[in-house]
Amino acid sequence: MNPLKLSCRQEKCVIDDKLEMEIKKCTTQLDKKNPNMYNQCPYLIVEVERDFKKGDVWDKFGAMIEKSKPKHKDKLI
Repeated sequence: MNPLKLSCRQEKCVIDDKLEMEIKKCTTQLDKKNPNMYNQCPYLIVEVERDFKKGDVWDKFGAMIEKSKPKHKDKLI
């Protein structure tokens, strides 16, 4: 799975005139009759990021493991 970079061609959102991007707003809320149907905004730019260096995957995996470890460590004697 590759990370994606999402951006918009417009300065302000054409749907609600705000500056923030939200994936749900960019992909589902263009059709008010079917709000859960996938309908990509024509101004949404989806790019695949492939800027990986050697070891990036293992670094990310290690960070996930560290995050899942308990915060307090009891001494086992």
